[in-house]
Amino acid sequence: MARKFNRNLLGGHETEVVLDEKYLTLSSDLDAETSSVASTMGLVGELLANAVEIQGCQEAEYRYWRACKMKEMVDSSVSGGQKRPEYAMSAEIESCSDFLKHKNSLAKADADVQYLRSYLEALKVKSFLVQTKANLARVGFTSG
Repeated sequence: MARKFNRNLLGGHETEVVLDEKYLTLSSDLDAETSSVASTMGLVGELLANAVEIQGCQEAEYRYWRACKMKEMVDSSVSGGQKRPEYAMSAEIESCSDFLKHKNSLAKADADVQYLRSYLEALKVKSFLVQTKANLARVGFTSG
């Protein structure tokens, strides 16, 4: 399944990168495979670093939003003279539409990170296969 990521380029430009299975398949052209697998791994590593950064920022935004909402409720309950139970405040926060937006953003960020980690692992396996195939070709073994 293909997944799209944004890549920041020099000069503040952004480009879309689509990762799918085609970069993971092994072709018979060893020269092309040898030269492309390392650069693809570098690209995916860059995308992974960016995804981890986005994940951290979204987690911080969510925590900040939740803390502000909780503080508002605590302040209003103190000024009203009645202390609200924490479970009631949590329920009110979690029933807010912004809560769902934050949680969905966090889920997507987590899925992006997991996808890129898995993709990078698959590229490592591909790299090993390319290296093995090249070594076999050097000693005269060919696959039929």
